[in-house]
Amino acid sequence: MLRLGAAASGLGLNTFTLVAQINRIERELGGPLLVRAERGRSMTLTPLGRKVLRAIRTFQCDAQS
Repeated sequence: MLRLGAAASGLGLNTFTLVAQINRIERELGGPLLVRAERGRSMTLTPLGRKVLRAIRTFQCDAQS
């Protein structure tokens, strides 16, 4: 599960910047990556979000080979 504040902090970003980037990516991909939750609660990936995550992990594995 995801918490945007913790994710932003781990990336060295503020939460607003991370949210703006996620929104931009969602617009470009044509759908939501996350199931948004109420403030302070964790979010989960949508099917599209899981597909994107798998693609990123595959790319990372291929790049390390």
